[in-house]
Amino acid sequence: MRLRYCVLVLPLAALTASARAPAPRAQAFADLFNGKDLSGWEGDPSLWSVQNGAITGRTTAAHPASANTFLVWTGGVVQDFELRLQFRIVADNARGWANSGVQYRSRLVDSAKWVVAGYQADLDLPGNYVGTLYEERGRGILAQPPAERRPTIRPGPGQWNDYVINVEGNRHRFYVNGRLTIDTVDLDETRAATSGLLALQLHAGPPMTVQFKEIRLKRLAGPRGTLKDFLGPSGPSVAAPGPVEWPVYGGGPESIRYSSLTQINRENVKRLKVAWTFDASDGVPSSELEVNPIVVHGVLYATTVSLNVVALNAATGELLWRFDPYNGRKVRGGGGRTRGVTYWSDGHDERIFVGVQQFLYALDAKTGRPESTFGTGGRIDLRDNLRPGEKLMVALGTPGIIYKDLLIIGSRTAEGLPTPPGDVRAYDARTGALRWTFHTIPRPGEVGYETWPKDAWTYTGAANNWTGMSLDARRGLVFVPTGSAADDYYGANRVGDDLFANSLLALDAETGKRVWHFQFVRHDVWDRDLPAPPNLVSVHQGDRAVDAVAQVTKSGHLFLFERETGKPLFPIQYRGYPKSDVEGEVTADSQPLPLVPEPFARQEVTEDMLTDRTPEAHRAVLERFRTLRSAGQFVPASLQGTIVFPGLDGGAEWGGAAVDPETSTLYVNANEMPWTVSLVERAPSPAAGAVSGKDLYGAQCAGCHGADRQGSPPAVPSLVNVTDRLTTPEIRAVMAEGSGRMPGFARLGGEALSAIQGYVLTGEQTQAQAPTRGASPINQKYRVQYGKFLDPDGYPGIKPPWGTLSAIDLNTGRYLWKIPLGEYRELAAAGLANTGCENYGGPVVTAGGLVFIGATNYDNKFRAFDKTTGELLWETTLPAAGNATPAVYEVNGRQFVVIATSSGKSKMQAPARYVAFALE
Repeated sequence: MRLRYCVLVLPLAALTASARAPAPRAQAFADLFNGKDLSGWEGDPSLWSVQNGAITGRTTAAHPASANTFLVWTGGVVQDFELRLQFRIVADNARGWANSGVQYRSRLVDSAKWVVAGYQADLDLPGNYVGTLYEERGRGILAQPPAERRPTIRPGPGQWNDYVINVEGNRHRFYVNGRLTIDTVDLDETRAATSGLLALQLHAGPPMTVQFKEIRLKRLAGPRGTLKDFLGPSGPSVAAPGPVEWPVYGGGPESIRYSSLTQINRENVKRLKVAWTFDASDGVPSSELEVNPIVVHGVLYATTVSLNVVALNAATGELLWRFDPYNGRKVRGGGGRTRGVTYWSDGHDERIFVGVQQFLYALDAKTGRPESTFGTGGRIDLRDNLRPGEKLMVALGTPGIIYKDLLIIGSRTAEGLPTPPGDVRAYDARTGALRWTFHTIPRPGEVGYETWPKDAWTYTGAANNWTGMSLDARRGLVFVPTGSAADDYYGANRVGDDLFANSLLALDAETGKRVWHFQFVRHDVWDRDLPAPPNLVSVHQGDRAVDAVAQVTKSGHLFLFERETGKPLFPIQYRGYPKSDVEGEVTADSQPLPLVPEPFARQEVTEDMLTDRTPEAHRAVLERFRTLRSAGQFVPASLQGTIVFPGLDGGAEWGGAAVDPETSTLYVNANEMPWTVSLVERAPSPAAGAVSGKDLYGAQCAGCHGADRQGSPPAVPSLVNVTDRLTTPEIRAVMAEGSGRMPGFARLGGEALSAIQGYVLTGEQTQAQAPTRGASPINQKYRVQYGKFLDPDGYPGIKPPWGTLSAIDLNTGRYLWKIPLGEYRELAAAGLANTGCENYGGPVVTAGGLVFIGATNYDNKFRAFDKTTGELLWETTLPAAGNATPAVYEVNGRQFVVIATSSGKSKMQAPARYVAFALE
């Protein structure tokens, strides 16, 4: 069986036994260094030289290295090999810290500066990481010697150390001064490099000196050739052999949305042109398409508006196959919403997994046909195996993640009750059998049960993972962010902190057991779901390299934790906030917020922030503002009305953040849109006997859709002329089962549902028997009423910026740059430009020096920024808003950037499409 996304470290017993054996004997070694000059090597001559018969890399206070610098061997490509050398390293600084390494199977990232990225055998002072296997393409530390196996290096200018690097297939063995430090197999087939360049590294940072001599190479197998052969006829911007694809939602299991491709770069990005487009509208004139496509083996897999799965030639956009789960039928709302699909293979079978409403399908990746061995007829019902005795509506809006032969998924539930619990579940990728479940609403005897009312697990719901997950395959950890419990805005029936709602869970991916957790919001009544998968990153704190987890939030904050323990890497302070004054509500006594970095969105709406776009707009907004509560974060919802800012969608939103692993820089886009939240007493239950459909609608539906049935699109759709979108049976199904944020109302009974349906469709006052309202804890006294805080013309009620893009150094928490993102075209035409605007969908960052992002609702732009400075380098106008995260990939030596476009969140109508760009 061929495993995926895994680095296997051999057991300690085997390691210890191997350590007793000497390093492999040298045979047929070739000298790579002549002891006199840098013949056969390329690098920055101001940092690399030959001194006293050794290759010397040196930085000084007067001449520092602003980034890692490399000396690249130009004598050919290495595949399977053994490399032997001697090194010594000196920290020319008071900190006593220095870092260097040997890169191999690397690809050229920047030909002008000879920057490479690949595997690295680390060496450092004071010696914490010597003998460690690191990967510069985004995965960070892959294997590290345990404390008892850590070698001792001889520091100082007169002390030489021996390093042996033996690589055969995906097995990596390092020996330092005769001691075996690691013996590791990299089983991540999508990321493991099989050949590439050899280079020496000099780390950026304090003054230091590193020297190498006696550098000898023995090829064990693989290509010979020259550097030119490796780079190909098009020069150094061509990627290394084997395409760089986009095999997972978010680019990889680490969710860093990064591509190591450099063909498209700062110098040539202005030459981008449309390479192909694909109509994904299925004939629906306006809808939302939020998909981040995946690309595997030259095939792009994605979904359409009607939740058809399509496989496209990733180079041309040509349709290879289509799977229609509805067999051509027109379906409600176009079929639902999903943000992508999941790919799995064991080396023989290749499958695509997709959620369609309450079903999870497994499709043959080559044909699109359902896999008959999976579940029943190629699908399983996600409503099964949740709370005993229930079968409430649940769906899968964001793709799951693969660990070995497991598909691990979250769910999309309603925001009000009744709705099922947000259990995290793992299914057998071959059979669909349920392998494990983690209860996000704990049951008796489980950790966290005491943070809820005694029987809450039997009736409350949500606390679900709707955003997707991240995976550390080497450690076998899956990181699961969760949302709030239902009801989202009033929690009298769930008094307590409500673990594991609003939490980041680190679970054992094999078993589902909790390793650690952190709860970001206690007893959430602000809809502060964690909006996106966390980023698995590597950072430096002082002299220490740390594998970490970065989580952005709707409130505009960034939290950073040690990956294995959950220990905060930036300080967090628990602060007290006002108590709720609404009957029955008991808010938490404190909430955590990080002290570093500063929030990436403003935190409180004050009078001086109110719009001055026009005098009329200012007066109207000021009048309304003075009727509301506004005091920053965690001010409870009220009968009066409370401003939540950043709003209910963030701050950060589901597009998430991107991270450049070369610099540990995080890029995050954010909304700065205030929302208002009010609690309204529910209409009293109709007395026993006949009641009209209008009264039932007022009691059950008007809180969200409004007494006028206009809703608050796109979050809450209008019910006016709803039959233009849905058939009568589909309307009834949504009312009974629920859909998206909306809970089901089957409990009202068929007669009451018919009366409501009649009123919504025709306005007729059909009478029905009033449903009995018992003492069920889901029948709460208050319901929510919310909306955006807008001026009379529909623009945000505060001064710009209304949307931003920020770059944050994860090593320090400092902002490198921050800019407005987007604008309203009509305002820009009138002279009010660069205001920022609402944006949904995230950025990607590339080794070519670029940040690509669409996202903006109202200008339909797709942009490329310089990742170092934030300078706008390129933009184009899309057919509709790019409310999705792009994917970056390579096919046949050509780099593409593709993004989904749709008009569901904007003020226009345009069919949904996928648009791919490449250099002309």
